[in-house]
Amino acid sequence: MKNINKINISKDIWGAPDGVASLALLQIALTGKSFVYVARDDARMTAMADSLARLSPDLRLLAFPAWDCLPFDRLSPQGGLVGRRIETLAQLASDTGTRPTILLTTINAVLQRVPPKTYFTDSSLVITAGRATRDLTNGQTLGPAALADYLAGQAYLRTDTVRETGEFAVRGGILDVFPPGQTTPARLDFFGDDVETIRSFDPATQRSIGKLETLILRPVAEFMMNEVTIAQFRTSYLSLFGATASRDALYESVSAGRNHPGIEHWLPLFHGNLACLTDYCSGWPVVLDHESDAAIAARYAQIHDFHEARLAHGNDDTASPYRPLAPEKLYLSQTETGQLFERGKACRLFAFAPMPGGTQDGGQDGAQDSANPDQAVAQDAGGRAAIRLIKVEGNSAVPELAAFVKAERSAAKRPIIVACSSPGAASRL
Repeated sequence: MKNINKINISKDIWGAPDGVASLALLQIALTGKSFVYVARDDARMTAMADSLARLSPDLRLLAFPAWDCLPFDRLSPQGGLVGRRIETLAQLASDTGTRPTILLTTINAVLQRVPPKTYFTDSSLVITAGRATRDLTNGQTLGPAALADYLAGQAYLRTDTVRETGEFAVRGGILDVFPPGQTTPARLDFFGDDVETIRSFDPATQRSIGKLETLILRPVAEFMMNEVTIAQFRTSYLSLFGATASRDALYESVSAGRNHPGIEHWLPLFHGNLACLTDYCSGWPVVLDHESDAAIAARYAQIHDFHEARLAHGNDDTASPYRPLAPEKLYLSQTETGQLFERGKACRLFAFAPMPGGTQDGGQDGAQDSANPDQAVAQDAGGRAAIRLIKVEGNSAVPELAAFVKAERSAAKRPIIVACSSPGAASRL
């Protein structure tokens, strides 16, 4: 722990394998700084969020996952996942900066462009129990019928029974809705145009489970379909792909105000200009997961390959041709990414021990920086990867473990921790 207490975000951190990395991030957070942690993938992002939540339950953590579909796919991302993204972006857009925060995201997510901040400030509605709700755009009081129309305009799906994120149902003076970012749907009980009570309920049993004072309705998608955005989409689509594209199924669906599978991959046509995730947290330092640079290169290779495949075979389906946007419309260019993560701006985590005489630049040259000796000393969190003993071809790993313990005891008087794969393995050991 003596090494962890000296960790700072000013330069790369070595000796930070899984487990130690979360302690290093916690130490940075305890200094009162908000920062962005970029994991290699969603699994590592979730593991880091769980670890930090256990270490410091009061720490403010915001997770921003990537879409769960391939670049230039014909499928849309899953609705619940989009809801988590929208909730995080909306919180960042309205953040006052008074409380230190860790934004956890992934390589795939940070490389993809997102809606501008104004999208969330202009399209979020706060409902308070005991009061009438008014549309901020025109001042109209929203009773059950008017609120249903508002939700339909926000791309919510009207159903008989609310079970999934983005659905709503109306039964007389009761309106059920499942907003993005919420773990359970909410039931609004109206008295005239006033919301008398707000209760959360179980989507499986439809029974109330709690009482709420306020409810925030966010957009259910990263785009909105209204007269203005539909006209903007139509103009941009034909400008990019020509008049013959007016017969495309995607173009016809949007023109009719209907959703279309995979429509998110033409997101820029609804907004005009998209933003970068770091625009929502300007000035926050960035911490990159171990081996993130390799993950960035692999992601760009995947984007290029899928884009080239769409260009080569997009017209194979004559009934529904696929006309991809240029990659830089949806994703950051490699130049932008290089500027965002260049050494000196982003702090990188390394699972390995620092090289003797190594520098903070990732140990690429191993040379000392005589002009700046403070920067020449690698920052070491003190963590080292555990020794893994694996049973091979029926041979027990116990003799090898016993030999290691004996050698370690003779070399140093320090505790040894053995982690077994199961309670049974621990009992046999």
